[in-house]
Amino acid sequence: MISLVSQRRRPAILLLLLCCCLLLASCSRSRERLGDATATAVRPEILAPTATQQPTTPPPAPTATPRPPTLVELLVQAQLRESQGYVEEATALYAELTRQSDATIARPAAYYLGRLQVSQEAWDQARDSLALYFELQDGTASPDTADYTGEAHLLWARVQRQLGAHGAAADHYDAALRRLPVLATDIHREWGQMQLALGLDEEGLAHLAQAAELAHTIPIRISILDERATALDTHQRYAEAVIVYDEILALATQPAYQAQLQYRAGQALVQLQREEEAIARFRFATEARRDTMHAYLALVELVERGVDFDPYTRGFIDYYAGAYEVAAAAFGRYRAQEPTGEFRAPYGEIYEGLSYAQLGDYLRAETRLKAALAQYPDCPCRGWAYLELLDLYLQLGNAVAYQETWDTYVQELPADPGRAQILADQVAKQLQQEARGAAYAPLRDLLDFFAESDVTAQALYAVVMDALAERQYQEANTGLHQLRENFPRFKASEVGYWTAYTLWQMGYAEAAFFGWQRTARLRPVDFFGIMAAQAVRRADGSSQDVIADMEILSQTPSELPHDDGSLALALDWLRSWADREQGADLPAAAEDINMQRGRIFHRLGHRAQARQNWAAAIETYRPNPYHLWDLALTLADQGAYSLSIRAAHYLYALSPAEEVAELPLFVQRLLYPRPYAELIPAAAAAHGVPELYFYALLRQESLFEPTSVSSAAAQGLGQVMPTTGEWVALQLGWRDYEADWLQRPWVNLEFSAFYLRFVYDTLDQDWLTTLTGYNAGPGAGRAFRDASGPDDMDFYRAVSVAETSTYLRTIVTHLWHYTRLYG
Repeated sequence: MISLVSQRRRPAILLLLLCCCLLLASCSRSRERLGDATATAVRPEILAPTATQQPTTPPPAPTATPRPPTLVELLVQAQLRESQGYVEEATALYAELTRQSDATIARPAAYYLGRLQVSQEAWDQARDSLALYFELQDGTASPDTADYTGEAHLLWARVQRQLGAHGAAADHYDAALRRLPVLATDIHREWGQMQLALGLDEEGLAHLAQAAELAHTIPIRISILDERATALDTHQRYAEAVIVYDEILALATQPAYQAQLQYRAGQALVQLQREEEAIARFRFATEARRDTMHAYLALVELVERGVDFDPYTRGFIDYYAGAYEVAAAAFGRYRAQEPTGEFRAPYGEIYEGLSYAQLGDYLRAETRLKAALAQYPDCPCRGWAYLELLDLYLQLGNAVAYQETWDTYVQELPADPGRAQILADQVAKQLQQEARGAAYAPLRDLLDFFAESDVTAQALYAVVMDALAERQYQEANTGLHQLRENFPRFKASEVGYWTAYTLWQMGYAEAAFFGWQRTARLRPVDFFGIMAAQAVRRADGSSQDVIADMEILSQTPSELPHDDGSLALALDWLRSWADREQGADLPAAAEDINMQRGRIFHRLGHRAQARQNWAAAIETYRPNPYHLWDLALTLADQGAYSLSIRAAHYLYALSPAEEVAELPLFVQRLLYPRPYAELIPAAAAAHGVPELYFYALLRQESLFEPTSVSSAAAQGLGQVMPTTGEWVALQLGWRDYEADWLQRPWVNLEFSAFYLRFVYDTLDQDWLTTLTGYNAGPGAGRAFRDASGPDDMDFYRAVSVAETSTYLRTIVTHLWHYTRLYG
């Protein structure tokens, strides 16, 4: 009996031992990586209690004997570890679970393991795991067991294709089609691509045709048809390609793309020796969008065939293609036709002049631009001609001709829109040369002739900021008054803050407090409203220590009475204003084709495609509050936090709430969530980073999207640059580090928290400077702080990079919300 019991328990005991080993191994790796780093890395100190704050030792509490985790709990734990980026641990745990006798556990584990191995391009192992999934198909009749059969067929088809078993791949594509009809377009497309690569043209083209037919959106259909047309061209089936091009043209709306399609159709017709039809297509291409490369290529085809072509149109196309010599000649031929009565004639003169300017022939350029001004006094293009002539003289350094032309231009066209930008540029130039007095002359012209232009407001604000920097508070106050009077909607909170600031500096403390209080009341969520509240709180004319005082500055989490943060109260709020009938003709969010496709792509491990489809669903339901509600909740459950936040923002925009605090707490926490609850607090604590600061930073950096990649190649939740990742790995002693680990949430969070603390210690432990330095670099953060001194608003003014300035404002606002909701 003892022997039999032992045999029954052996798998569970072995599994429990494996889990313990995995946890020990993970801890050992962490100790090894972090321990090795202590000899070389600058380790941030973790803040410890002071001597007067030492905690007393509580009496030992009785501890219960921990029960072994169930197999279901272990499967959930493996999925969690995978989502966190612990790939090796998840792989090992899935592999062990596939060896369990309970098929309801082993079968999904085999699928998850195969999916993970596909993402790692471990094709042989993935084949074995997915084969096991199908072997375990019997015995899983439990309704609680998720069925991944369709997804498994699709993954196995891809694996077999990679391994060269194309016949088996086709069988599994066919099976996937039957199981996943909502992905029929994608499966047919992928299947067709495989067959075309194998030289099976008929079958491949047929699948692409089927994919296009089943496409649920016009852009997807166009994309597939374009791919099919290209394949037909490649296989010299030109007549069929032309038919497909016409099918796309019936759907395409962008002129530049239409020009491209007409050109490609013309090339196919050339191959069919149908010259007249080809010429007609090339003409269409030159008319669809003349300033595109395909219009130019079509023009080349027409010229080579000796087709008579309007010289003005030819010059225009050549000019925008960069063929300036040919363009100048074409506009010259057009001018020789003496088209003085045509509306295009003055434009031809200007374009001919611009062509010569690009060629460096400035004398001819000047001649043609002057001719346009002399011969066509009524042309709306005169302002343009003057501006180009002024630019020409500027390039030549001819100050006398520039001033004469400028005087004539101003006298004739004092309110020409192009003049406003020149005046604004003059203001900026004078400020850069520290000649604020000289900047007032062009500023006065802006105020006189362009009193309602945003350009004027920007120039006036720049002069105000320069006066503030020079402590000329009376001048600054006068400019701020003009902004309030003439441009009441322009930077209202900024103007309000700085008006109060100048009043303080001029000795009007009571008026200053009134102004700051008003700004804080009217714009409580705005960066300048927060800083105004800090100025009122400090009562010394400064706004420093805003990060340290955020808990004091943050307001009541919710303005709704009796808001307990519950789902029930949020639903009552939604019902109080949203029309249930709105969008009733649309399917429920769960039934939307894009939501269904997104869920399947998510189950396949294709996060980017899932996000693309879910984003399309959000735009479909954007005007409908109940659908947006469902989407915000569903996407948060799926871990698509950036999209959940987007849906919640759209819901907020539709609601009667004017401020975020007027939303239910439940909705506010959808806007400012705290995901990765196991990872983010742990990484923050490990490196002495305040948790809410870290959440505010991560929301700003990536909206909690772990696969986010910026245009500058910053990656992951904390947008870590690859070079920074290599440096942090070196500091931590991670000898086996690889660059793609930045896409793993736990790695990215560890690196982000380490680097944030490093910047904090480097920048004299000031958090506002640190958060700015995280974006712009520690050196820039120090330079801004050195230029500003301790006041945080002086620091903000010292930030000279527009992107960093916006970053600073936004992250302070995020922190205000996180502190208000969770502090």
